[in-house]
Amino acid sequence: MVKRFSTILFVLFIFISCKNELDINGPTKEKMIIYALLNANDTVHYIKVGKTFSIENNTVYQTAKIADSLFLDSIKVALTEIETGKIIFFHKNMMIKKDSGIFATFPNVLYSSTEKLNKNYNYHLKVTNLKNNQIAEAETNLVHAPATIYPSITTTTYRVDSVKISQVIFVSGINSALYDLKLRMYWDEFDAKTNTYLRSDSTSVPLKF
Repeated sequence: MVKRFSTILFVLFIFISCKNELDINGPTKEKMIIYALLNANDTVHYIKVGKTFSIENNTVYQTAKIADSLFLDSIKVALTEIETGKIIFFHKNMMIKKDSGIFATFPNVLYSSTEKLNKNYNYHLKVTNLKNNQIAEAETNLVHAPATIYPSITTTTYRVDSVKISQVIFVSGINSALYDLKLRMYWDEFDAKTNTYLRSDSTSVPLKF
């Protein structure tokens, strides 16, 4: 009885272990991928809209080089100013060159607008795929710039001592959380003997909290 049971287990193991292929590509379902960084101080605003892609006969690197695999053919990009109801439409822009890398570099499809944004308002982004009516939406507020208290913008002399700790005081901007502080110093260089102007230069010093 024990011998018969062992034989059945062995046959089942062989049957299961023979099926070792896995299809990682499920049913294709195209999804939008959207990158948007809005700054009220910018004169031109850009939004990048891409799509997911599935891999069939090619490798992921080969597919990433095919521009048609990355971008949607027909979409509408609209940004609504929530407080006023104003709608800003973004239009296709292929003027910005893209650095070489894993993904296709041409065409580099972006959507842009030169409309002025108000940092005190909130915005609703709506991207519509006109072929299948798929919609992607998001809302955001805008980040305000921090205000520097010391040194003030009117300071003409700021002594930097390599031994002592230099102090910078600022007030966080509305809706902001992370900061990267740098002290940029500009100077003119003159000949010590003749007082002849030599050059102008600048440098940035990272500041720690």
